Amino acid sequence: MRSDHPEGADHSRLNSVPVTVITGFLGSGKTTVLNRLLRAPDLADTAVIINEFGEVSLDHLLIEQAIENAVLLKNGCICCTVRGDILDTIDELFRKRESGELPWFRRIAIETTGLADLAPVVHTLTDTRQPCHLDGIVVTVDAVHVRAQLRERQEARNQLAFADRVLLTKTDLVTPAEADAIEPVIRAFNARSPIRRVVDGVVTPEDVFGLGPEARPSHWLRPAIEEHHIGDDHGIGDDQ
Repeated sequence: MRSDHPEGADHSRLNSVPVTVITGFLGSGKTTVLNRLLRAPDLADTAVIINEFGEVSLDHLLIEQAIENAVLLKNGCICCTVRGDILDTIDELFRKRESGELPWFRRIAIETTGLADLAPVVHTLTDTRQPCHLDGIVVTVDAVHVRAQLRERQEARNQLAFADRVLLTKTDLVTPAEADAIEPVIRAFNARSPIRRVVDGVVTPEDVFGLGPEARPSHWLRPAIEEHHIGDDHGIGDDQ
């Protein structure tokens, strides 16, 4: 057992580890956002769960050492791939933290696949035995292809409905007027969450972490939205 863990650490929400889920439909830029976050010195005490190391380029982050299913970066971040399921991976992270195999992380970020169904992820994080809690879901939305994705793919609509924060990516590839016109499209599926416009994945830790449980909507624990009426009344016509 490590001797440098916070005194009085227990399973209460106050002392539990916040977990942030980063998701977004295929090609929406969530991996680029994650790469930017991994560069931030403020995130040295972060554990990141990703699907495959190959999906996130770590070469520029100078891997210090590998620990079984995890790598420890020189900036202090821990990256690990999903082993079995997310619950198993979280259990393994906490076991290694307690044994001293991994540094004492204070937050967890989970990057899902582009086709992820978020409802099981949310339920998994409510069922874990570990001292952690779901802090927020951040969803990347592609400014170029969002209309077609929302029109054609239920996964994209469900992801957006679950978002605590929306990162509107690739805004450098559309005009300001086109970006303005996309926001009402987003609001048709998520009326409350802040929208941040992102270029080249440039975000701050505050854009993604520390969203807080006070904004937790009741719909997180009900089934994700089913078929949503899609059409011109939601501004989802052909891509501009």
